[in-house]
Amino acid sequence: NNKKSFNKAKNNYLKSDETKTNIFRNKLLDSKFEKIIGVSWKSSSSNANKNISLEELILGIYSPKIRIVCLQYGEVEEEINHLRSKHGIEISLLKDVDKFNDIDSLSALINACDEIVSIDNSTGILAGALGSNCNLLLKIDSYWYWGINDYQSCWFPKIKLFRQTKIGNWENPLKSIKKHL
Repeated sequence: NNKKSFNKAKNNYLKSDETKTNIFRNKLLDSKFEKIIGVSWKSSSSNANKNISLEELILGIYSPKIRIVCLQYGEVEEEINHLRSKHGIEISLLKDVDKFNDIDSLSALINACDEIVSIDNSTGILAGALGSNCNLLLKIDSYWYWGINDYQSCWFPKIKLFRQTKIGNWENPLKSIKKHL
């Protein structure tokens, strides 16, 4: 009925397979990394101006202390290989997880991460529904359900909102996420 009524809602609506989550997390754990960060950077929707290039996303949040994990569905190996060859940055890609057709495994992989950085796509929404800590990049004219100037989602309390201040410019939201991570 009102904004306060959201406080009574659960932090998560969905639950992932704990066994799969533990298997994925054990694959990703490495003592040289302090955090595991899952990333998703594009959508197949017709609203392409909410997308960000993988290179811009990673260079905006990168730290050698984090393990970056690909949560992006679709054909992305070429982008990942380009980033590795150009910048020497590794992105973990669990090829046995079909991130488009196997929502159960994707959910487990999301929960295996400490935090998520995503644009407004199905991966970001799924992370919110699972109660994962998600940093959501929003274009300046984002959908109404993200509010106007809100920094947190009403529907998904663990989603933090990072908004563009200029159309097509992700610099400020990425700086804010990097500080947060």
